This record gives sequence, C-alpha cells and structure tokens, in this order.
Amino acid sequence: MDHTTAGSLATSILYMCESAKLPSSLPTIKEIKSTALNLPSIRDLRFGGVVRIREQFVVKYGRHVDENDGYALLFLEKHPNICSPRLYAMLRQGQEILLIMSFEPGKQLSDIWNDLTENDKLSLSDQLRGIWDYMRAIPSPGIFGSVQGGPVPHHYFWLPDPELTISGPFDTEERFSLASVSSLVRIGRIPNDDPGCRNFSNDISQLHSKDTVVYLHMEIYNVRKWDDNWLKKVERILDAWPLEAALLRVVRQDLEY
Repeated sequence: MDHTTAGSLATSILYMCESAKLPSSLPTIKEIKSTALNLPSIRDLRFGGVVRIREQFVVKYGRHVDENDGYALLFLEKHPNICSPRLYAMLRQGQEILLIMSFEPGKQLSDIWNDLTENDKLSLSDQLRGIWDYMRAIPSPGIFGSVQGGPVPHHYFWLPDPELTISGPFDTEERFSLASVSSLVRIGRIPNDDPGCRNFSNDISQLHSKDTVVYLHMEIYNVRKWDDNWLKKVERILDAWPLEAALLRVVRQDLEY
C-alpha cells in the first residue's frame, strides 16, 4: 500500500491494525487529500479535516490532530459499552497526523436535534449520561494527562518542548490547576512578580475538589452553539460545577483574548 504521493514527505506508520480487520485496502494519502466528501468539523478545512472514503472509512487529519486521539480510540476499543469508531491506522506525514477509522452510518445529532420531540431529547440525554457515567467509572491511572500518561492534550498546556510544570502530566489536582497560572505567566498576561498572580494561585488552590481522577472527553462542549435548549440537556448529562466553571472562564478569557 502506497501512503505517499510524488514529492511528498515520508509517511510513518504509528499504528496499524491486523489486515483481517480491514473492510478493504486502506486509502492512500493521495486518495485522502483529494476526496471532496468532507464531514462536519470544527476545524478550519485549510489545515485538515474529516473525510469519508468509499463508504467504509472516515479519515481525520491535519496539524490539529494529536496522537492521543488515536490512542484514545484504541483505549475505547476495550470498552464496547462506549460507542466509538474503530481505528484502522494512525499515520504521520510531516507535521500532520492521519487517523483512518471505520465509517459508522448515521445522522449528525446537531442536524436533527431541533426536530426531535422532548421525550426523544430526554431519552438521548439519558443515554449519553449512561455513557459518561460508565466512562468515569473506568479505573484511571490517577494522573491529569493524556490517555497514554503524557502531557495534557489541550492547547492551554501545549509547549513545543513540554515542561512538566506547564504541560504535565500532573499527579495532583493542585499542580494541574496551577499550570494554568503558569501559562498566563509564560505568555506575559500576568507578571511573575505581580501580586495578582499569587492571589489567582490562591483562588485556584481553594477550589480543589479532592475527588477521584476520572476519564473525560471534551467534544461535548463543542456543540454549545446548537439552538433550542441543548445546554439544559448538558446539565442532565453531566454534573454541574459552577464555581470551577466560573474560574476557568476567567482563565480562558486571559489565555485567548
């Protein structure tokens, strides 16, 4: 199978499933990049995307894709109660990661949400609650980091050369929380000798819940632009943490605006 195109960067295989599990031959890099069957994505299509190929594969690729995305899918394969696509292959070409996954026919929930009855919405919310409860009950390694035990897979904690105090992984909630303050100091939003830096650190320290570390997935928050009453349903799916949410909103405003 050729995974390169003329003049392209060399492609390395990070993961490949057994050939017997494939529905057909894997798509080539050329086939992936030339397809016009783009699926919905929150990312700028100039830098990658999600495409459907031959009604058999879905490929997520681009600089925004992380190896942790692929390892998370491999982890979920061990837990069939959580619906997720099967990962067939994970490739690296230059600075891009490509995840070749199984195609699961269906409709985007965001496309049909407003047409559902209230009972249907409640039923779907309860199903999602069951998935989240199951996922959070999976024994975790007790760290704040990636599924592989590496740095936290979020851009707030990203550095070209990861530093333990900012990128993680973190063995306590306090160190995880204080890393956000370190990020503000690093980008110059808070001077290191500013009293506000110390006060901010103290405020975060007082919010430690001391709860068990659990697995989570961030994508549910990316559908907040839906119309209707989706946000109310989110509170049915996930427990609300208003104090922590308010403080993290302040952190987000300082880091992104």
